[in-house]
Amino acid sequence: MKRDYNLDLERFNNARIAKGFTTNKPISVKYATELCNFIKGKSVKRVEQYLDNVLERQEFIPLRKFSKKVAHRKGSAVFGVKAGRYGDKTIKIMQDLLEQVKANADFKGLDENKLIVLHAFASKGFRRQGMQMQGRISGKMRKLKSGHLELVLQERDITVRGIKETKKTEKKGNENKKEIKGKENLKNENKSEVKNEIKKENIDNKQNEEIK
Repeated sequence: MKRDYNLDLERFNNARIAKGFTTNKPISVKYATELCNFIKGKSVKRVEQYLDNVLERQEFIPLRKFSKKVAHRKGSAVFGVKAGRYGDKTIKIMQDLLEQVKANADFKGLDENKLIVLHAFASKGFRRQGMQMQGRISGKMRKLKSGHLELVLQERDITVRGIKETKKTEKKGNENKKEIKGKENLKNENKSEVKNEIKKENIDNKQNEEIK
């Protein structure tokens, strides 16, 4: 029985994340793993659009690891590969899970426009016994596969963060320039003081010689 997430949630602010998982669903763990790797870090709106496009055969699940004997799909490469599947069952269950986690985020008062996929993970579930379809007479016993899916969303303000970071870097650069200028001014002042002292010494020496 799945109870925990494959992520250390204590490292994140609980008030700004929403999470959920589903267990023992009739999905391909391979396709689900590739799907999770692809949607990590993307915004929720982009993920929703992507899942709809896969069902409409406009996009596909790129298979970077589990691509043995998989044909290439039409169009340009996705995630650096052209081999892929559509995985309707996996896509539909991911859509249901995403809606549940979005509802959790709405309950917490998080802004849907700022949500991104922080974590997505798939693992093996319980293997049920079933009968092979279209078997002769009584059919054959088969173990049906299942998998777990977990999803964590996080609220992030990417634009504001980028502006703040640029301002910080600009401030640091200006501060460094001011420090450099201050050091140069001190050096120049020290040099001028040394020159003045040397001039005074020369004048005093000349006066002493004249008196003699």
